[in-house]
Amino acid sequence: AGGAGEEKYIFAYHPHALYPLGLVTFHLLPHFARYFSVRPVTLVASVIFRLPFMRDLACLGGLREVTSTSFRRALRERNAVALVPGGQAEICVAPRAHSVTNPEIVLNTRHKGFIKIALESGASIVPVLCFGEIYQLKNGISLPRLQAWTYKQFGFPIPFLPVGRFGMPIPLANEGGRPITFVVGEPLKVPKLKDGAPVREAVEATHKLYYSKVADLYEKHKEAAGYQGKRLVLEHK
Repeated sequence: AGGAGEEKYIFAYHPHALYPLGLVTFHLLPHFARYFSVRPVTLVASVIFRLPFMRDLACLGGLREVTSTSFRRALRERNAVALVPGGQAEICVAPRAHSVTNPEIVLNTRHKGFIKIALESGASIVPVLCFGEIYQLKNGISLPRLQAWTYKQFGFPIPFLPVGRFGMPIPLANEGGRPITFVVGEPLKVPKLKDGAPVREAVEATHKLYYSKVADLYEKHKEAAGYQGKRLVLEHK
């Protein structure tokens, strides 16, 4: 159990690939333990817990639903959580990364709940970029408007048909044989809001600052990760 006076962290993972398995594994790598002494609780979409087989896997892995109640409880108990702020809305725009003429890595910046909870708890927000994962699988049926509509209606983008090697959900090899690369940025220290402080203004300012840090981190590391010519796009939809 976490202590009330211990440092708290929200690890914000970008982008949401078709299967963002890196969200579950990046904090298990040896390098992570050199800089952080926490083991974050992984928060995933509620729809995962409505599917029998997926629900069982999620429970075995210690994953929890990304609800505000579960989010706050995990911070209290373990002092750290990991989640994808862009959510499954980013699945709908993932095909833009595969464009031959104008590849774009699109992050959905609409959600601000993680910022609000950071301000309420005084938790630092840590950006995590995963280079390469989005290219391992493609959605075999790309209908962005329909997928965006079904996501808003049902909480999951439909149709969803992840394909890789041999037309099956087997990951493709990354371009140039490059490994998947995780970049964990500097924690953005967020002061805990005092009683009576204007919440909305603080959320907006922190949200803007956070995504500027994400953009800077992407630009700093994209060349080493083989992402030359791949533009980062921040969309608020």
